[in-house]
Amino acid sequence: METFYFFLAVQLFLLIYQLVVLRNIKASLRKAQDKSLSIFKKMDGRVHANYLLMEKLVSVRILPSALKNVPFADEGGIVLAAKKINVPAFEAAYNGSLIKEENEYLLFFRFDTPRLGSKRIPYTSSIGCIHLAKDFEPSEKTFSQIETKSQYSEDARIFHSKNRSYFLFNDLVSESTERRGLRIGAIDLKTKSLDYITSLEGNFEPVEKNWTPFSYEGEIYFLYSMSPQRIFKLSDPKRNALHTAPFALEKHRGLKWTERWGVLRGGTPAQLVDEEYLTFFHSSFEDEKGIRWYTMGAYLFEARPPFRATRISPHPILFKGVYDTEVLHSVYLGMRSLYPIGFVCEKKEGKDLIHVSCGENDAAIKILTLDKECLFKSLIEC
Repeated sequence: METFYFFLAVQLFLLIYQLVVLRNIKASLRKAQDKSLSIFKKMDGRVHANYLLMEKLVSVRILPSALKNVPFADEGGIVLAAKKINVPAFEAAYNGSLIKEENEYLLFFRFDTPRLGSKRIPYTSSIGCIHLAKDFEPSEKTFSQIETKSQYSEDARIFHSKNRSYFLFNDLVSESTERRGLRIGAIDLKTKSLDYITSLEGNFEPVEKNWTPFSYEGEIYFLYSMSPQRIFKLSDPKRNALHTAPFALEKHRGLKWTERWGVLRGGTPAQLVDEEYLTFFHSSFEDEKGIRWYTMGAYLFEARPPFRATRISPHPILFKGVYDTEVLHSVYLGMRSLYPIGFVCEKKEGKDLIHVSCGENDAAIKILTLDKECLFKSLIEC
């Protein structure tokens, strides 16, 4: 019996020893992988930093071959103006969502704060709000921060349904896995406070960011994907009451956008304009130098189920000065972005205008003023 216990103890010791050795090997491999990844990131960062320096010296943003033959929308009368918004006390507020509130505008924007010593998530992200005058200049010296009960809230969209205003944003689900999901809450635009926050969970992708919200007959819907079309309905915004709407459609016939400029993803909330829903989407692609470009376009779909897509921009909406915001070292240097996130329609001096708020290069906010008639004439059938 003593021999048996001795044998059992030896086996247990060997098992523990092997586990310790395996753990050390795994830690060494992880350390080596982290070191290799760190070296790669540094080399990649130096390449893009040199490329940015070259662009700065020649004073022009060099567009990739996929965009060089795209006509500028301001030359065709679609883009009438592009104004960069300077948010007081912030060097790099971005991804601003514009809405109209009485006789002025509200701009909800994202701002990041570096996290010293953190390798996995190098910054926290928050959402602020500031009032803008009719010329889009800030009408106050301070801003309101939206309390989301999180340090990782990003990219708010504001939309209206059944006489209520809703605040949609994405947030970190798990810091260890970097999963992100959507959150929604009713917001009081006077106090800038959320009545509640609901997590929109489901069996979706690990990172969820770009759902297109819209309201139909007082109910909240989300255009989850455009091609193929998939739509969710939220029957109760106070709880996770998401279900797939029964009118998903096949891929759009003749849609060439994805082949050249990447998969269509959400951007602004959709609003009824001339008896159709209008939204501005984004897509991205990587050029031959390893730079990722984010582009924007316009998209129309029917005002009633099955919400079939009708028209789309034939190519990305570009304009003089696009992507010219300095790419700061707080973000990935190998990225150029134009990211639409909100729009307002208004009539001025007899002309129908659309003001689209965009994030540029994760470092600035631009508001593009579009001629609605010219924009709609430029769209092609899906």
